[in-house]
Amino acid sequence: MFVYQPAVIFWHHNCRYDLAKRELTGSVRLYGMAHSGDDYLYSTGRGYVDLAADETGLWAIHAAADDTDHLLVARLDTEVMSVTSTWSIAVRHADYGNGFVICGVLYLVGDVTVKDGSPVDFAYDLYKRRRIENGDVGLTLVSPYQLTTALAYNPRDRRLYAWDNGNQLTYPLLV
Repeated sequence: MFVYQPAVIFWHHNCRYDLAKRELTGSVRLYGMAHSGDDYLYSTGRGYVDLAADETGLWAIHAAADDTDHLLVARLDTEVMSVTSTWSIAVRHADYGNGFVICGVLYLVGDVTVKDGSPVDFAYDLYKRRRIENGDVGLTLVSPYQLTTALAYNPRDRRLYAWDNGNQLTYPLLV
């Protein structure tokens, strides 16, 4: 579940529930999405799709069906619940524990079970359609409780929110 604008987006069913109207107001199909078996999005094996919001809108990050070497990212129009663009990115998504989007850049974190920190060692500029070199990323995610299962960037307060083994953490960012 993901609260975005005056609605709740349910990632499992890719649908929009309007909080003011108290009704289901749309749904979207993510083509090519893995949705069963062991084709999980991240190495933590928790789900097949991850919603991310940034300054430019809402994104759906998901595993490609039957293709462990590609990650799919879809830009969503939440008013009409449609996909406006989709990127197929050559990266083994199962090698990463979590991801998030900030300012149109997809970031992937390696091992989310390392207490002392894991580098954010993959970044992809979705608008320029190119990978950002590792030396330019310069972020490390510390998981003090050793199992970060959710990461979400909030563009309003410019913080990264994490759910780490039952504990909510926040990471202030300089954006």
